[in-house]
Amino acid sequence: MIGVVATAGAVLVVTAATDGLGEAIDGAASWGDASTLARHFADHGGDFGAADEADYASQANEFYNNSGNPGIQVKYDFYKNQTRVYDPATNSFGSYNYNGTTATYFKPPAGQGYFNRQPGSLIP
Repeated sequence: MIGVVATAGAVLVVTAATDGLGEAIDGAASWGDASTLARHFADHGGDFGAADEADYASQANEFYNNSGNPGIQVKYDFYKNQTRVYDPATNSFGSYNYNGTTATYFKPPAGQGYFNRQPGSLIP
């Protein structure tokens, strides 16, 4: 979906998590910092019925890839170079790095209020 990256006067739109060569990646490889995946899965995997870390990471990646769907809210934080995605229908929130890899994915207890407090500009 939508990852907007400002680079030297241009804008790059990232549509999926990619490796350094621009090839789409999925599963655990789509998680931005592999050292945090186990903790995030332990804390939030059950919220999504994820079977294991790779399934949880894949679901987070799929959420990002579908962030252009109607009803999904997206913000871009130019300071942190991150895209934040929220689905009020499922109360799902994800934050994604400049290359589309996942930084976090969970169901915030404060729901819409949590997303509203996140820095960034709404992307229509």
